Amino acid sequence: MDSAADVSWTAPTNDGGDPITGYRVRIWRESTALAEVETSSESIVLDRLDNGTEYRVVVTSVNTVGESVASEPALVTPATVPDPPLDITALRQDQGADVSWTAPSNDGGDAIASYRIQVQTGDKPPKRFIATESPHSIRGLHNGTTYSVTVSAINSVGDSVASEPALVTPATVPDPPTSLNATAVDGAVNLEWSASSNDGGDSITGYRIRIWRENVVITEFDTPITSASVPGLTNGVDYRVTVTSVNTVGESVASESAFVMPISPPVVTPPAIDPPVIDPPVIDPPVVDPPVVDPPVVEPPVVVGPPVVDPPVVDPPIINPPVADPPAADPPPTVRPPSPPVDVAVISATRKSITVGWRVGDSGGAPVIDFIVHKSRYKNRGFTVWPDSISAAPRLELQKPGRGGLYVRVIAVTAQGESAPSQVTLVARAKKLANTKYGGRALE
Repeated sequence: MDSAADVSWTAPTNDGGDPITGYRVRIWRESTALAEVETSSESIVLDRLDNGTEYRVVVTSVNTVGESVASEPALVTPATVPDPPLDITALRQDQGADVSWTAPSNDGGDAIASYRIQVQTGDKPPKRFIATESPHSIRGLHNGTTYSVTVSAINSVGDSVASEPALVTPATVPDPPTSLNATAVDGAVNLEWSASSNDGGDSITGYRIRIWRENVVITEFDTPITSASVPGLTNGVDYRVTVTSVNTVGESVASESAFVMPISPPVVTPPAIDPPVIDPPVIDPPVVDPPVVDPPVVEPPVVVGPPVVDPPVVDPPIINPPVADPPAADPPPTVRPPSPPVDVAVISATRKSITVGWRVGDSGGAPVIDFIVHKSRYKNRGFTVWPDSISAAPRLELQKPGRGGLYVRVIAVTAQGESAPSQVTLVARAKKLANTKYGGRALE
């Protein structure tokens, strides 16, 4: 146990003729008695011990007569799990890694027997390896995949907590380039190739070109691209060319060899051309024209004419523009009394009232300010002004008459006067009395 010991025993078969009342437990470190504890049970936990220290424990039985001799001693060494390892490193290898660590200074009081290496990537189940010492090589990993590596120390009590993780990405050298093509030119060679599809788990950083002559490398250089031109070669000499892929792990094996011989360009001899035959020019004797003699110039006599008189200056006549009469003004508009309203009709009706509406006819050039409604029970006579019927709107709500019918006509009013009455319109029919002989009622 961690800093403790769990001690248990079996009661003796002989109690000496008196029941056992308890037990006395004594703990020793080397020859020094550390503690004495009494208990009535047959087990006890002794704590506050030092992990890794061996203790000797004896037990005696006690009854009312006294104490028995001590039992055979039991040796116990308290212990717990160790501390985790330190300084974890993981050096990448081809499909694996070499893992190193430093053992913890605290083994928990019990010697470390082994170490558990755990390797995990993403959410996949971890891989576990048991090692007895550092460093330890692990295999079975995938090149180009990053793994988290932890180490735990193990003693007889159990595993320590995991160490701090170390990250590692296994890798190896890439595959060689493919499709190497060499083209010979004058004193040089032009090279092209295809990159390998397998970079060994680590990106290719460049390519190494070697030019061989009779199994001796005469030129070697690196390039980051998949083509190169190699100058300074001798025309007519055979050369062998190889290319390797390079990453941070190292250099691949060489590609397939390409053989090439630089050549001189062909010498083109120009055709022989005879010089042209040039005949001497024929020169005619010069033609000499006789001199031309101009006749003498005779000037005519000077004749004096009459004096030159300038004509008088005459100003042009002043012409005044014609005066146009102003345009005649339009006559003022003619204003006349309005014409009668039209389309007098019932708009709506209830049991108690009637709403009559109409349209304005010709207003005579002035706005309509009022309408006057006349009523009568007869179509062609007896019209009077309906009380409170003067309205500025082209509609009016009227109370229904009793049993008689109702005719109306409407007059429009402007500032120029009143219109003639509109056509007479029947807005309510007279009610007929039912035959009271049969107990009837008024019918509409």
